[in-house]
Amino acid sequence: MEILIERLKELMADKTLKEMAEKLDISPSTLSMYFSGKRIPHPEIIIKVCRYFDVSSDYLLGLSDVKERDKYLNENDYVIEIKKLKKEISRLNEIIGSIKKEISKY
Repeated sequence: MEILIERLKELMADKTLKEMAEKLDISPSTLSMYFSGKRIPHPEIIIKVCRYFDVSSDYLLGLSDVKERDKYLNENDYVIEIKKLKKEISRLNEIIGSIKKEISKY
């Protein structure tokens, strides 16, 4: 729990308790209880914090020192990225084909 509190404080360094409570849709007193260790954040709140600060839950919970979170959270996101990559590969293959034709002229 200590690491969670430390990391919350670190992430919120430039935010007021009131500002952050509004962003998380909780009361400032609830947020204050998290900091004092009197209350444990509900998983929904942890998810909101991670999304707001763009950090991984593993980082927030102290399971990792890597802040960045995986941007591709579901299978659909992977499918979209694969389609983009296929288009890019196709475009590059066209360029390579054009270059080969130009080279064969010499």
